[in-house]
Amino acid sequence: MKGGAQPSFAALRHRGFRAYFITSALAMMADNIEHVISYWVMFEKFHSPALGGRGADALAAVPVLSVISGRSPTASIPGG
Repeated sequence: MKGGAQPSFAALRHRGFRAYFITSALAMMADNIEHVISYWVMFEKFHSPALGGRGADALAAVPVLSVISGRSPTASIPGG
């Protein structure tokens, strides 16, 4: 390298960062896949494309709202 310039993607030369980067990328992909599955299940259940945008957000809010209200979302599930 001329003039002491850093090589491209120099951080990937460090083993610890490579592991962090790959693990983070896999976690982000898994999260996106989970969202797609949630949207698909919502559409299959209700046959409403409108729920595709906000349906999964509503599903994500259930645990938060249940904690705020003091109710358990698993109370009605047998064995839950």
